[in-house]
Amino acid sequence: MKKAETLQSISSNQSHALLSALPYNAFVFTEQGDCIEAFVGNEATVTSFDYKSLVGLSLKQMLSPELAKRLQNHINKAIKSDLTETIIHPVSAADLAPEFQTLTGPNETLWFEGKATRISHWEGEASAVMWLSSDITLTISREQKIKALIEMDALTGARSRRSLLKDLRSAFKNKEASSEPYSLLYIEVRDYPTYKKDYGLVRSENLLKQLSDFFQQHLNSSSKLYRFEGSDFVAILPDTPYEVACSMAKKLTEKLINTEIEIGHHALTIPIDVGVAESHSHSASRPLDVLYRANENVGKYHLS
Repeated sequence: MKKAETLQSISSNQSHALLSALPYNAFVFTEQGDCIEAFVGNEATVTSFDYKSLVGLSLKQMLSPELAKRLQNHINKAIKSDLTETIIHPVSAADLAPEFQTLTGPNETLWFEGKATRISHWEGEASAVMWLSSDITLTISREQKIKALIEMDALTGARSRRSLLKDLRSAFKNKEASSEPYSLLYIEVRDYPTYKKDYGLVRSENLLKQLSDFFQQHLNSSSKLYRFEGSDFVAILPDTPYEVACSMAKKLTEKLINTEIEIGHHALTIPIDVGVAESHSHSASRPLDVLYRANENVGKYHLS
């Protein structure tokens, strides 16, 4: 049985008792977006706010015009379809009317899941919706942290191989819409197995972290650096033609060879080999073609 049918089949007092016992907040909105009833959930996260003070206000009086319009659209869909409409949306201070902006911190964003279900004849209203609102901020925060762990390489602080493959597919899909090509740098740390053998795993891994920091510092701000595998890194250079990418590769190599990096109690100069490839220099048929060409061009700074 649908929730709407359940509410309609019991008395007004019973429905009020049922809604008051829910763990999340519940509101009744008219078709025009006016709040005519509010029930405070027993697990409400913002406990200092009197939710019943919203009764008599419209969405436009509670929220920013943009968010009010978005939620009103879901109310309209729920009434028209007679199905439950689900929406997940963020709420920051800018999304609230001025008198409610203290409910969130100036830099705080809360996340809510709203479920709107049509109900008929609620205390004189021919058509209204029951809006169940649950705070899912903690869930969203955990998901974002997991996503960050997946997309970042924990050892070096560069983006992960998984993130590289995803971004390459995205760049390949969007390349026709861009007037400028993107280029790739494929960076190999020369003789890395020797450092690993001579200085041990921990110190050689710290070397990779230092190199990652160096590359990110000396690439331009629009570039993205990834750890591809082992001691190999890849940089995506948006809106960068091949000749410019070659110049960047050369400068990066020269800057590094003139920089001493500590490994253990030793200050070393670390040579690298770089391959360059441009997205539009060949008619690529697959998203990873530009990556393969960059790998094949390691150490070469001329058009392939």
